Amino acid sequence: MRKILFLTFLLGGMLSATSCEDALQEEVFDFLSPTSLEDSESGADLLLQGAYTTINENLFRYDVWPRIGNFDSDYSTGPSWAFGSVGSGNFNRDTWMYEGTWGGLYKIIHRSNVGIETVEKMTFDERARKNTIGQFQFLKAWSYFYLVRMFGPVPIMPTSLGAGADPQQPRQDVKVVYDHIIELLKAAEGNLYTRNDPGFKVGRVSKGAASALLAKVYVTMASGSLEGAQVTVQGGPAKNADGTLKDSPSRLTFTKKVVAGLEGVNSAEYFRLARDKAKEVMDSGEFTLFPSYSEVWNITNRNRGEHIWMVQAVSGSQALGLGINTWYLGYLNADGEVANGRWVAMRHHWYELFEDDKDDRVVKGVQHRWKQWGNTHFYPAKHASKVEARDPKYGYTGEEVNLPNQAEFYYASLTKFGAVTDNTIDRTDYHFPLLRYADIVLVYAEAANEANGGPTAEAYAALNSIRTRSNASAAPAGMTQQQFRSYVIEERARELALEMNRKWDLMRWGIYLDVMNAIGVDENNVVKRREPRNLLFPVPVQEINTNKNFGPQNQGW
Repeated sequence: MRKILFLTFLLGGMLSATSCEDALQEEVFDFLSPTSLEDSESGADLLLQGAYTTINENLFRYDVWPRIGNFDSDYSTGPSWAFGSVGSGNFNRDTWMYEGTWGGLYKIIHRSNVGIETVEKMTFDERARKNTIGQFQFLKAWSYFYLVRMFGPVPIMPTSLGAGADPQQPRQDVKVVYDHIIELLKAAEGNLYTRNDPGFKVGRVSKGAASALLAKVYVTMASGSLEGAQVTVQGGPAKNADGTLKDSPSRLTFTKKVVAGLEGVNSAEYFRLARDKAKEVMDSGEFTLFPSYSEVWNITNRNRGEHIWMVQAVSGSQALGLGINTWYLGYLNADGEVANGRWVAMRHHWYELFEDDKDDRVVKGVQHRWKQWGNTHFYPAKHASKVEARDPKYGYTGEEVNLPNQAEFYYASLTKFGAVTDNTIDRTDYHFPLLRYADIVLVYAEAANEANGGPTAEAYAALNSIRTRSNASAAPAGMTQQQFRSYVIEERARELALEMNRKWDLMRWGIYLDVMNAIGVDENNVVKRREPRNLLFPVPVQEINTNKNFGPQNQGW
């Protein structure tokens, strides 16, 4: 066997890239020639680790990607200084965010291409080789899935530069990109281990992960191409005419628009594909819902149960640790006070989507009390009487607290982001959920409703399995197709809050502009108004300048 020779950059991937071409060319310096790797599963695994850790280092290291994925939606909020760029629709203000995401995703694609080309030439156990190739295929598909939703038509790099690919690739139509994603995921399904296979490694993707992502791709194409459907959303202005906080959201109904690039797609066919693929995942036995909502975020349950795929973060590591805990909950000092952070949360209107005093996703899933600046604070204001009564249901222990009178506490912080082994540091081991089984169960409910012309008993059962495990009441019986559609979309907002889903749900249903503009400015003075140009992110300027075949910038940028 050939001797293993590699640089530490193989695992770290420290070099950054902003253009597709740069991402490819700079890889030459990341590691020595793949031909120097040992012809074995462990040798191939080094290439695979290089692709996986790019997620930590390029997409999550400075919280670049979570900002893009979570800030630009109706229910997320925080201080206006934190949300002033992406969160306010100013996508070209902090260009490093979308440049870093573009470069990071194309770096994963390139490393996956190199991995596939290298492993295909190796001779170790065929089943293990196929599984390794399947993981690279999945990572490529996953990267393209985000790229096409963020930037629209994008270049496809089927092979690496080393295999003769031309870096001057033109943009491919949205439908062409989706077809490539589907092709990759179908190939991955045939190559990957299931979770039950003895060769499966915890923290990696499985056959079920490829099937789950494929269900999401199908439902994205189906909902995006559907014409004339109506969707009801709870939202609208955050304040009353006199400037006071509006307690409850309004019910607003919008007629959806077809997503650009998906015109002519057979929506009914893709809803059937999404329904059947999601059902296949549900019947596979690879994943299961945890019995209670609290168990979802128990550290001991990482990579188990409904966690199909998570970021494998390392506590205290500057390269592989995540700072998202600081942004979403803050880290604590020796006195147990928030020392820094707590800048990203959910709005009042999101909180009002739940049954108060009943649904664990707000009873236990929202931080109702915390210490900061020498005082104990609480949320929400409507529970002032519960605080004064020291109601233990919300975690109050009898100490004096400040009654709500500060605008910076007009939001609900989520306790799920406290699932770390050490909350006194700002680079933690939070395992961000990249793909969760609850998401796929709701995809099934949504797709079954659309494919069958209305909600079936099975669609209701799937929806209620998510609700009842959080102690929420079962969904109302007898809903129409439009009512059930709207209910599932809002259930996704409740269940998957700040897991980088809400923006893409609004986008694929063609109601993003309507929903955001109905808010205007939220209670924390975050601008939610959007223009048609906000439907896509601007392509990094360096990509356009260095790729002569790329074409024009996205409209409006």
